[in-house]
Amino acid sequence: METQRHVLQLDLLMYPVLLLWTDRQDVFVGGNMFVYFSLEQVRNRDFRGPDFFVVPGVPRREHKSWVVWQEGKGPDVVIELISESTAAIK
Repeated sequence: METQRHVLQLDLLMYPVLLLWTDRQDVFVGGNMFVYFSLEQVRNRDFRGPDFFVVPGVPRREHKSWVVWQEGKGPDVVIELISESTAAIK
């Protein structure tokens, strides 16, 4: 469960970047969604859901998750906001 602080921090990351690139249709800004880097991760259920990520050079559209081999590119920037529940995860 996210805290109010977590939501505010995520907003502080996402909205300025979205405003900066509001006129560009070739930048995807995502957050709180799974990123799948390989089929092996899917099989092992070893995937990550970063709080924030940016992928330039791809068409902007709605995504339920980010699947690198389908999109042809992984995120260039990934940020995880640390919390007590995620601090020990490597």
